[in-house]
Amino acid sequence: MAKPRPEKKGERTPELRVLPMDLRVGDRLADETGEWEVVGRPFTTANGENAHVRVQRIDQPGTTDIRTWGAHERVTVRRPMNLPADLEAFVHDHRPHGELAGDATMPAWNGYLLTVACSRGVTFERWVTPEEADADLLCLARLN
Repeated sequence: MAKPRPEKKGERTPELRVLPMDLRVGDRLADETGEWEVVGRPFTTANGENAHVRVQRIDQPGTTDIRTWGAHERVTVRRPMNLPADLEAFVHDHRPHGELAGDATMPAWNGYLLTVACSRGVTFERWVTPEEADADLLCLARLN
């Protein structure tokens, strides 16, 4: 299994307080036992009252655990922002509105423009540099 991508100095990792069912693969949590990365989608038990998610230690990728919270408890996470995460968030938020349409410009020496629009007219636009495209492909390959 590939090691998690090390964080670069200045990389955007905002700290958020989210409900457990809003956790995403790649979110990072910290507690008294160390720092953990979410590696599975959240699920509930007890008629939706408890939420669980599989996590793995950042410093020991083979060490996994299931974390449990009340479904209405807020969890503090650091969420790395990158193209796959940004795009997944947009799709998650706008897919219920109906069809999504995606497009990209022809690649130029300095990258390309990726555009995704929902049926209500909200548009996700992101300029993707060649370096970002390479890093995002490696990140996606790690998830498979």
